[in-house]
Order: sequence, then structure tokens, then C-alpha cells
Amino acid sequence: MSFTMLSNGRIHTMDPKAPQTEAVVIGFGKILATGKARDLEDQFRPTCKVDLGGAMLLPGLVDAHVHLFAYAQRLEWIDLDGLLLEEALSRIAAAAKRIKPGEWLCGGGYNSNLWDKVPDRHLLDSVTADVPVVLDSKDFHTLWVNSALLKTIGVDANTPNPPGGSLDRETDGFPSGIIREYASALLQGKRPVIDLNRRAEIIEHGIEKLYSYG
Repeated sequence: MSFTMLSNGRIHTMDPKAPQTEAVVIGFGKILATGKARDLEDQFRPTCKVDLGGAMLLPGLVDAHVHLFAYAQRLEWIDLDGLLLEEALSRIAAAAKRIKPGEWLCGGGYNSNLWDKVPDRHLLDSVTADVPVVLDSKDFHTLWVNSALLKTIGVDANTPNPPGGSLDRETDGFPSGIIREYASALLQGKRPVIDLNRRAEIIEHGIEKLYSYG
């Protein structure tokens, strides 16, 4: 386990409570700690020490074209990445119990290629009851929803496929719970409204998460 410590420079943290620091320690591809050089050296025993020689050090200013609110909001959602079907349903069931009236259960990352069943609304209905559920697939081209969600957005057997998208259907024509491509537009304007205070909390959490990556 190796750590790198940078010191003897003008190190800016971008934290208004402690805008400058004496030293910074990096490891595992992250900024691990800031503080006094002697304290950090005792704590981490860095194998590499960089003397900045009075130079200025700033956090990396790299524009990765982040959709900040969308990213932060997904941190609030359930993560189904890499889960088998039964594991995913178990996680969904647990999350559904925490949903307040009027809210939707959102999540994503599922990969139905790992499953022995094709996902449909009935699988979700079995673990979510009347909680509206919408889940993004890992490739972001498909939504998996339950019957409560279809009812909430007013989609039934008479709903035509929107331009550029489609609804998988059961033998009687009723949507199966799989919404593909631009058919996701059927959800636009129907999601629960998030008030400004809650939006601010979500964004702050997202910013903290991004900061943790250095």
C-alpha cells in the first residue's frame, strides 16, 4: 500500500471552511486527506513525497460534461448493477417499503441478460404492490415498470407506440412493463415534483460524492 504526499506549496482545497492546507495525501486514485505535513506523514507513512517548492496546487479542473442533478439524483436511486433476478427483486422489495405515498421508486443498472426470465410488470408487482416503480436498464435504452406506474401515467392497451419507441405487449395488447427507447417520453411531465429544498439536498450530496473522487 503506497501513498503520495504533496507539501510545501499553496494548496487550495476549494473548501470555504479550510481554503488552504499545508499538505495533501493521495492514494487509490483519490485525495485521502489534507492537513499538516507532519501529521499526515505520521498517519500515512507516504512512500513518495513531492516538494511543491512553493507552487500552487489546485484540484483537477476537468470538464467531463457532467449532468450534475441527474448524476446526484441517481445516487438516491436503488442500484441493481450486476444483480441476479432474485437479488434484484429482493432489493426492490426492501426499497419499496421505504417509499412515501405519492413518491416513485426509481433505480437502474439491471442487466436482464444475466437472468433466466424476461422482466415484466408482474415480477415487479409481486414485490412492490401499489408503489409506482421505474427502473433503467444498464444500457439506458429500456425502462422496466410495474402496473402501478403504468396506471399512474395513464398507459394501457389502447396506448399507441410513440414515435421512435415501443411498448412490449402481452398477448391481449396490454403493455408488459418494458418501455423501449423514446417511448420513455410517456413519463415526461408525470414524475413527482421535487421541491427546491430537496433538490438542493440532492445536489449537495452529489457534489460531496464527486469531491470524494478528488
